[in-house]
Amino acid sequence: VMREIETMKLLHHPNIVRIYE
Repeated sequence: VMREIETMKLLHHPNIVRIYE
């Protein structure tokens, strides 16, 4: 479960969102 929360936090980061786009 902790890993899922970490992933969600990363997705919330604008830097990560930019990389995804």
